[in-house]
Amino acid sequence: MMTKGNANVKPSRSAISAEAVSAIGRGDLVHAIRLTREQTGLGLKEAKELVETHGRDDTHPNTSGGSSSVVATEAVVALQKGKLIDAVKAFRERNGGGLKDAKEAVERYLDEHPLTKRQFREAALRDRRRIGMIILALLVALALGYVLATGQPG
Repeated sequence: MMTKGNANVKPSRSAISAEAVSAIGRGDLVHAIRLTREQTGLGLKEAKELVETHGRDDTHPNTSGGSSSVVATEAVVALQKGKLIDAVKAFRERNGGGLKDAKEAVERYLDEHPLTKRQFREAALRDRRRIGMIILALLVALALGYVLATGQPG
């Protein structure tokens, strides 16, 4: 077993358990990283790199598309972060093809993987809320600046 933070030990792909591989296949990378950390004793960074390396080599098939269409782990991670554009870009880098085809393939993947779809929606909603709060803060700052500069409200 490897020790946490041991940068000299480079774990092999075989260090990933079948359960973690299954989690990667479902697009649940967080669970795969957690399992890898528990089972290998690796630190967060090392386990994440190991899972991502495994995912780059083992892509997620897109059964609705053509035989060459695969959704790479990079695209799945982007979806889990709520980044549709980044997922489409990762798909195109992996498979080539047009923008429309890549977007449709990524959307099919979301339809076929409800966990990833839920993670995508939750992350996208968090991003929209965060942007809304930033806009609200800017508007309040502008209003306050106006009041202080003119000495009169509104």
